[in-house]
Amino acid sequence: MNSEMARKINHALDALDRAIAGASMAVRHIALRDQALSYRMESYKEVVRRQRVLVTHLERASEQRNWKEVSRLTDLVRTASLMIKMDAGHILESLRVLRHTSPSS
Repeated sequence: MNSEMARKINHALDALDRAIAGASMAVRHIALRDQALSYRMESYKEVVRRQRVLVTHLERASEQRNWKEVSRLTDLVRTASLMIKMDAGHILESLRVLRHTSPSS
């Protein structure tokens, strides 16, 4: 993996961090009352932090030409991002359902 690839991955993680911050602000009023939602949003930040550590290990494995480890670490980073995307989709769908079934709507 060259430095350009690492830069692209870190840029994607920066975008994910910004999306998490925006989503956290959007659901802040609900998260204040819903401890589980608040915890999930905070856990996303931790996942991204860990992904950044994995990218550092990924760069090192690439420099050592340890392609099996490169593949494993790449899968971990990708899978963690997919997990956040899927969970966030479930949260948004739940909020839509609540909004449409709420007595005030």
